[in-house]
Amino acid sequence: MKKSFLIFVSLFATIFSLKSQSDSYKNEFRCKITAQDFVKENLKYPQEAKFSNSFVYEENGYSKCIILGQVTAKNAYGTKSLYTFKIWMTHNGNEWTDIKNWELERLILEDEEKKQTIIDNRKKPVNDTRKKELGSIDGVKCTFIEGSHLFTRVVTGVKLNRDQIKKASEELDIKTDIIYFHLPDRTNRGQDYAMKNGNMIFIFED
Repeated sequence: MKKSFLIFVSLFATIFSLKSQSDSYKNEFRCKITAQDFVKENLKYPQEAKFSNSFVYEENGYSKCIILGQVTAKNAYGTKSLYTFKIWMTHNGNEWTDIKNWELERLILEDEEKKQTIIDNRKKPVNDTRKKELGSIDGVKCTFIEGSHLFTRVVTGVKLNRDQIKKASEELDIKTDIIYFHLPDRTNRGQDYAMKNGNMIFIFED
């Protein structure tokens, strides 16, 4: 009897262990899939995103998880970049395939090439919209209209040419890599006639 009882306990323990491993695997799989959905919501071209098969998964309390992974995706200008993401999520216990049953607590998305944080939804940066004179480039007056730690928007009296745009960072003492150039009557987002991103310059046709 004692021997039979020990065998039963051992068998029960094995089954429980296998079930726990199975549940853990299912939780990990569900978290990975949901994490990808949340990341896609923050990409410009989500349909073309390719996620790495290598993930780091960590349970962070009941129904909570943390996922660390990488994705290759196009940025706003159609150039492919490698991004690293870290995401904190909580599941409310209902149907896991419905993203509404998950709470996104925090998402960090970093551009590996530029070593720059693209998204961190814990931070709530407020863009500076106080207009101020920045100076001039070859006699063309330049005015700051909006900016953050990522970009600067500038209004110029007339359109600058490529050579003038190239020296804007130095001439106007602008620290951000991204600079958008607007004309006085076209100052809304998306109405820039040119953009400078590091050493790259884009001239947009009307």
